[in-house]
Amino acid sequence: EAIETENNLFRILHEASRRARVQHVVARTMHLKVRSSDFRTITRSSTIRDASMDPVAWWPILQSMWGKVPTDMKRIRLIGISFSQLSENELTLFGAGGEPPGSTPNGQTASTNIPEVVDAVRERFGANAIGVARLVRHKPPDPDGKYGPTR
Repeated sequence: EAIETENNLFRILHEASRRARVQHVVARTMHLKVRSSDFRTITRSSTIRDASMDPVAWWPILQSMWGKVPTDMKRIRLIGISFSQLSENELTLFGAGGEPPGSTPNGQTASTNIPEVVDAVRERFGANAIGVARLVRHKPPDPDGKYGPTR
């Protein structure tokens, strides 16, 4: 159950950050709201120095906030993630040294805007065209001992 809850947190984080990227904003503060079946509500928040909308950057922070949720809460009925201290996303082409970010020794450039690339693939080919490996469920081995992803 703990893994399923973490996967749901991960999924919610990805969706919240995607919605913010569509609006071309980045955030410095993330808020976590958890409500139990008896309507007890707790909130946690955390602020980072440099604004971001990359779910990979926010994930360890969300895990830390989740770890501070009291374990005595009854069944959870709501988990919400929101962002504040928003600013416009100012895309830069080059880093401080004048070289493209992710530049490799042979002159090729590695992508540093993975969330935006994923958004573009989903926009063009549909929401299920690309996903996060952590969220893919695997079938138990079939009689031949093969594994396969499920949806």
